[in-house]
Amino acid sequence: MEKNVLIPHFIDDRKRDAVFICPGGGYHFTSPREALPIVRRFQVLGCHSAVYEYRHEKLTHPDVIEEAIAFADSFRADPRVDRLFVIGFSAGGHLALHLAERRPMWFAGVILCYPVVTSDPRWEHHGSIDNLLGGDKSERRLKEVSLERHVPKQMPPVFLWHTMDDQGVPVENSLRLIAALRRKNIPVEAHLFPHGVHGLALADETTPWDEGDPREYARQNAHVATWFPLLEAWLKTL
Repeated sequence: MEKNVLIPHFIDDRKRDAVFICPGGGYHFTSPREALPIVRRFQVLGCHSAVYEYRHEKLTHPDVIEEAIAFADSFRADPRVDRLFVIGFSAGGHLALHLAERRPMWFAGVILCYPVVTSDPRWEHHGSIDNLLGGDKSERRLKEVSLERHVPKQMPPVFLWHTMDDQGVPVENSLRLIAALRRKNIPVEAHLFPHGVHGLALADETTPWDEGDPREYARQNAHVATWFPLLEAWLKTL
């Protein structure tokens, strides 16, 4: 069995802001569409980054988060890393959020893209929760991975986006998190786009579906693609 791995992407040897990237994939695989294309966009902003490929060895809770903590700690210890941010997509958003909740003081900000958040059966993404918990879906474990329940007072600022008609991970995941962040007075910038299927990644020509036409993909999702310029503006406020 292959081991999980953190793949760093350093622009140079300068000390720079850095991003810990958790791709999506339903806690089943790590999506390449939410890995290198994200690295490249952050490189344009002058940020180092690292992609956490966390589903080669398919650990279950709590081993997943414990390994994530260890990898994030090793990355943040690199002398080239200045402020550290974490970004996650879908199930990777769940992992990124869990990491920030467990180690809030490590991160300058949290970026969540159509994240899995809750294990509430009305709104959960069943595949992600099943893969995360394995055969033990006891009430205790379900509560542990329902992350809207565990927002700490020290949570760093959050940037979040979702589409309202997401049929993969219901937008209620983000809405429940927004409400939890507001209860703790955590700064959150949230963008809820009216339309868009689940898993759009950058929603531009660099992240089309397999065998899809990149130009048509970008045309159809041009409005959602504004999330990254919005993120760039948000980062300048921190």
